[in-house]
Amino acid sequence: ETTIPGMPCTCQDLADLDLPENFEVTIALESLTHVNRPVDALLRIRERTDRIIIRDHVSEEASMVYNHWNMRVPSTKDMHRLLEQAGFRIEHEERVDVPWECVSAFWLRNLKNAFPVFIPEGQFSILKSTCEHIVHSGPPQQKIHLLVAS
Repeated sequence: ETTIPGMPCTCQDLADLDLPENFEVTIALESLTHVNRPVDALLRIRERTDRIIIRDHVSEEASMVYNHWNMRVPSTKDMHRLLEQAGFRIEHEERVDVPWECVSAFWLRNLKNAFPVFIPEGQFSILKSTCEHIVHSGPPQQKIHLLVAS
């Protein structure tokens, strides 16, 4: 458990979420797409909060799965369905523009500094190849959406 001054916070894997108390709001930042059972996680969250703010990857077209990232990117329609199945009603939604090429170049510089001598493996290798692809071929198909629901 972590505490922000004046605000208790619980840090747990959404798939295993077990909140000890009620909260005014839950914030999920680029995390829901990594949950194996997002409806179950949202249902558990719904039991303990009246409002959720989600900032996450959403596909403008069909839902996508990236197994190497353990990531499921829902379509806009599927994201809406997930929230509705958990008993939430969307109050606000907007697309957040992300400068993918700049962010990817930043991560590539960080990786080069972190791995000056040896080649990154595992998730770092995937991050490196993904960032290189974005820098050379343009941004990914999914967008970042900000959703507020109660």
